[in-house]
Amino acid sequence: MRVSAGEKKGTKLKGPKKRDIRPTTSIVKEFIFEFLREYIKGKKVLDLFAGTGNLGIEAISRGAKSVSFIDISKHSIHLINDNLKKTGFEKYANVFKTNVFSFISRAFKDKIKYDIVLTDPPFKYKDLYKLCKSEKLYAIIQKGGYFIIEHYPKIEKRSYYRGFELIKFKSFGGNKISIFKKVEKIENSSISRDI
Repeated sequence: MRVSAGEKKGTKLKGPKKRDIRPTTSIVKEFIFEFLREYIKGKKVLDLFAGTGNLGIEAISRGAKSVSFIDISKHSIHLINDNLKKTGFEKYANVFKTNVFSFISRAFKDKIKYDIVLTDPPFKYKDLYKLCKSEKLYAIIQKGGYFIIEHYPKIEKRSYYRGFELIKFKSFGGNKISIFKKVEKIENSSISRDI
C-alpha cells in the first residue's frame, strides 16, 4: 500500500494487522482520484471509516488543504497517526476516534463544512442506507461538493438523500463506487430526524 501520486508518491504506508480493516485497493483509489483531479487542490476533505488513512493521505499528497480522519477503532487511529508521521502530513490532518454519525452530528451543530467526503465503510455495513440518506451529512458538504462512497449492496435512488445527485458509478466486481454531488439547497427540509 503506497501513495500513488502527488507530493509523497511512492511512500509506503503501514497496513493493518487485523482482517476487519480493508484498505481501498489501488485501482479503486486511482478511479476516485482520477475523477477528482484538479478539484481536490486546496479543498477540505472528510475521510469517514478512515482505516489506515490511505484515502485521506492520498488526498493530502494530491493537494488537499486539510483532511479530518474519522474511525472508531483504536487500531485504526494508531495506523492513521503512524502513516501521517511517515508522510510528514500531521499538520494537514485532524484525527478523531469516534462514531461516524456522532462526528457528523457534531460537525452539523458546529456548522463545519467539507468539500469532499470520502467514505469506505466496513463490508456489509448495516447502516449504509442510513448514512446515504442522512440530511446532516448533506448539510456538512459545501454546495457543489462530493460524497464518494465505496460499497457492496446497490444504492438505489430511494436509498440516498434527495439533495445528492449520482453523477458517476463504477463496479469493480462486487466492490462498487458511487460518486454523488451536492445539488441545490432543498427547501422545506428540517434537518433533525436522521441522526
